[in-house]
Amino acid sequence: MIKKYMSASGRGPQMDEGPPQNLLRIVSGSRHGIDRMHERFRTHSRTSEIPAGRIRFGKTMESKEYKGAPLEYDYDFGDGWKHHIEIIGRAPATNTFICTAGEGHGVAEDVGSLEGWQKLKEAYRTQSPNKEQKDKMQWFERMCSNKDSHGLGGERVHMWDQIGVNFKLSRM
Repeated sequence: MIKKYMSASGRGPQMDEGPPQNLLRIVSGSRHGIDRMHERFRTHSRTSEIPAGRIRFGKTMESKEYKGAPLEYDYDFGDGWKHHIEIIGRAPATNTFICTAGEGHGVAEDVGSLEGWQKLKEAYRTQSPNKEQKDKMQWFERMCSNKDSHGLGGERVHMWDQIGVNFKLSRM
């Protein structure tokens, strides 16, 4: 089966023929998610898709077919964030999630991809920010969904709140 869809560039239909792009895609069961508008650019007729509610991630990663395979998590919402994940071991099972390590301030939601995040950090490093930079800083401190009223000045850009992250994970 070959699917036709519009290319990301909008230049017309593209074929998704050829080898699978991934071994497996775990997809959200929700058809009303905020990120559905970009879904057609992430599908491929030869890549298996499994609804998230029908899979046990740990068991899948231990199977012969996927063991040691590279993992990529696409957190897009239009900005195209890709996370490359390496499983380095397994701890005994618990009823809660914990984050054992991390670095850097959490990225601003809807900042506009890596380029937007770099521009926001640059605005905080600039001695005399221009109007656009000031507006971006004000947006991050007051309106961003994961705003930080203290901004990213000085060493704040390097701060990582493990206690806060684990508190949020404990509520999942």
